[in-house]
Amino acid sequence: MRLSLRPAAFSLLSAALPLTGCAIHLKWNSPDVWVEESEQFDVGATDLERLAAVTDNGSVTLRAAAASETTVHVTAVKRAGGDDEADARAALACLTVSCRTEGAVLHVEAGWARSPDSSWGSCVSFEITAPARLAARLESHNGEITVSGTAGRLDLVSHNGRVFIDSPSTCVAALTHNGGVEYRGPAQEIALETHNGWVKAKLTGGPVNGRIVTHNGAIVVEAAGALRGTLQGETHNGSISLAAHGSNSTVRDDSFRIEYADPGAGRLEVTTHNGSIEVR
Repeated sequence: MRLSLRPAAFSLLSAALPLTGCAIHLKWNSPDVWVEESEQFDVGATDLERLAAVTDNGSVTLRAAAASETTVHVTAVKRAGGDDEADARAALACLTVSCRTEGAVLHVEAGWARSPDSSWGSCVSFEITAPARLAARLESHNGEITVSGTAGRLDLVSHNGRVFIDSPSTCVAALTHNGGVEYRGPAQEIALETHNGWVKAKLTGGPVNGRIVTHNGAIVVEAAGALRGTLQGETHNGSISLAAHGSNSTVRDDSFRIEYADPGAGRLEVTTHNGSIEVR
């Protein structure tokens, strides 16, 4: 494996900047001054099969590299806050990013070198470019997750943030506890879920098995001309609108079933506990 660390860029930021996705350790004591530093890592991907990236606070973005690329490139943007500049710089010095391999897995993680002071705040976001074939497990406890162009298996979790996926991957799982989910692709196995937010899914081809669930929000599925198999769903409190009908459709007040070409090829279940369902 090849691992290189490039010099980091450093800049002082005003405390007035938005703090979306950043941690404040004492809720009643927001840091007055924030500083920022970037670290860049390059890791040879020839022997890699999977990428695993985790941050407590911050976004995670994964994009597919050019077809000829054999390197994973990671940019970690670290923000740290404190009562004054010296305190913020002390926090930044203790904010760490690790990029290590275990077997065929590349782990990218953020953390503290020691227990943080009560005046500190932190935010670490990852921007990753990797060969499209790699599978990926991405997690943020407070931030958005964005995936574009990756063909490997995807497992995405945000505890507080939206999830955006535009990917040729045939196996996709995405969960957010608070935020919307937007998906576009030809998945054959899919699991999209949000506990609080909308779901928009554009299915671009073939049979698909799985489920789309929101506990509080609307669901929009675009499937016309692409989906094979059976699409069925229900809402516990909301309307159903079907603009795309297959060869055999059944619609009731709170549920529906649509059979497209080759209805036994796959089954996709769509459920919302509080919201409307629209199939286009």
